[in-house]
Amino acid sequence: MKGRGHSIAARSRGGILLSVAASLAGCAGTRALPTITVGAAAVDLAWSADEKAKPAAMRPLHESEAISVLWLRAGKSEPVHSHPNHDVVAVVVSGEGTLHIDGKALKMGAGDSFTIPKGAVHWVEMAEGTEAQALLITAPKMGDPKKFQKLEP
Repeated sequence: MKGRGHSIAARSRGGILLSVAASLAGCAGTRALPTITVGAAAVDLAWSADEKAKPAAMRPLHESEAISVLWLRAGKSEPVHSHPNHDVVAVVVSGEGTLHIDGKALKMGAGDSFTIPKGAVHWVEMAEGTEAQALLITAPKMGDPKKFQKLEP
């Protein structure tokens, strides 16, 4: 597995091993995405036509008091924002772009992972004509993903 980030392996209070990130990163570049099991539920990672029609879509895979695990599809660049209440770890499964954080521009692509500390101002700029998919892990749990702090560019 290619990667310039950190390896991901953590346990939630419910005891679910989050080695899903490494498995998904190994799927980068393949056309069909697997169905994974999170707890007792099977989750199909393929996007519906409605989700594909939106600029971005996010699907919760698991949530406990300690963490949220989310499946993200981004079809365009996101606004400048921060997450004032939680840290984010992301594993890019497909696509490419640039993560802007702390005054740095970091190229990212399939197999890369990165950590965004709580409160860090950031945004992802998508490469022209691409979309990306990523596994996000937040601590503590994210709650409503629409409640992030949008900032002026």
